[in-house]
Amino acid sequence: MPIALLVLAFSSDQPDGDVADRLILRVPLDATGRIVDSEYRSGEQLWRFDRELPDGSSTTGDLAPAEEGWMLRTMYSNEAASLAGTIIRPGEYLTLKIPPAPERVYRVVSVSQD
Repeated sequence: MPIALLVLAFSSDQPDGDVADRLILRVPLDATGRIVDSEYRSGEQLWRFDRELPDGSSTTGDLAPAEEGWMLRTMYSNEAASLAGTIIRPGEYLTLKIPPAPERVYRVVSVSQD
């Protein structure tokens, strides 16, 4: 399964971004970098993500379908964040919304095969 590395490009509280704020997504992608929706099966192998923060802490969870796009669900709480963006390939941007925090825009820096 492809592994995509994203770094924070900008947010209202970090306009210059932060390469130490990272998202690592493990999701099936087609040749154009789009998520292969048809491969999602609830209750089967989860599509994992890790979020690494500048202070060294991290969060783990899974990617799941939402009404509009996808959401990131954390493993040990009821927190969920929406993920806006349809293409995951180097140079593309995805927006992470974690209410009530400001939106955070991440840039895809690499996609490799697991």
